[in-house]
Amino acid sequence: VRDGGDQVHNRAAAGIRATNRLIKAAADAGVPLVLGDIAEIFPFPQPGRDALNKNLRAKCKTADGCYVLKLDRMYRLASSEGVEIGGQTYMIGELTTDGIHLNEIASKYVAGMIVNLFRD
Repeated sequence: VRDGGDQVHNRAAAGIRATNRLIKAAADAGVPLVLGDIAEIFPFPQPGRDALNKNLRAKCKTADGCYVLKLDRMYRLASSEGVEIGGQTYMIGELTTDGIHLNEIASKYVAGMIVNLFRD
């Protein structure tokens, strides 16, 4: 069942509010926060995805200790030309258990992405 425009907008707005509260709570506590953007993983529209990602990037840019993993970029790369991990190229089907959820190889790759966030 697809939502109407108002319902999609309300869900995105609720997600933005929740994300903003989480980012603020982490910043207030002085705790680093790593969040991933929302990858375009379905063959149909993901309403609110662009607004949520835009807000996430903007809020993390201004909040100390907030980092955004570029999961959408990783997914697009793995879907087109593949992602190089340990000298071997993997396509998306080799990095997920079901086309969506990451397997062990991809989880280790994402862990490396997190480490690199703190090096930069």
